[in-house]
Amino acid sequence: LRRACALRLGHPGYLSIAMDSQPSQRPSQFPEARTPRQEPLLTRTKRALRGVWPFIVLAILQTVVAIGSLQLLNGMRAFSTGESQWSKGQKDATFALSRYVNTGSESAYNDYLAALNVPMSDMQARELMEVNGEDTHQQASQLLLQGRNAAEEIDGLIWLVTHFKNTSAIRGPLEKWRASDVPLAELKTLATSIHESMGRNPPDSAQQRD
Repeated sequence: LRRACALRLGHPGYLSIAMDSQPSQRPSQFPEARTPRQEPLLTRTKRALRGVWPFIVLAILQTVVAIGSLQLLNGMRAFSTGESQWSKGQKDATFALSRYVNTGSESAYNDYLAALNVPMSDMQARELMEVNGEDTHQQASQLLLQGRNAAEEIDGLIWLVTHFKNTSAIRGPLEKWRASDVPLAELKTLATSIHESMGRNPPDSAQQRD
């Protein structure tokens, strides 16, 4: 009440007190600090991916190329190993047949049949792969096993012949492989004729020596 009266009467002491008690309306000299607005998580993720995705694609391509190169290398190694087994089987068959002619021993003829089965099985497997591809995977695998190919290399060999038979790296070896089909068939025909002849005129005991 006294303060109100002082204000009305213009008492200087109370007037200064009243003015000091009123809140200041003057603007502050320092602006208020604003909290930075954060972007949504999805926006930040998209921005990060835009900078990283080329490196991800490059890493994936390098991985695919490395896997393909390794598989191709394994297939070529399997092809080379199979070619060696095929050649060895043909030589062993010729040697066993020669021994059979000289001795008339059925053991030698059985050795010839076992050795001949190696290149014959490989030839049948190759024909299946060239015509029907991986559709005859199971049958071709069985024939390649009979051709003394390593079990762990058969899948790579089938993959190589099926997908790269028309490339320059495989076309040449396959043509040489096909060229041996005729001599192999001739050897088989000759051996059958010799065996039939030996059956009609078996050698005496002096000639049968191992």
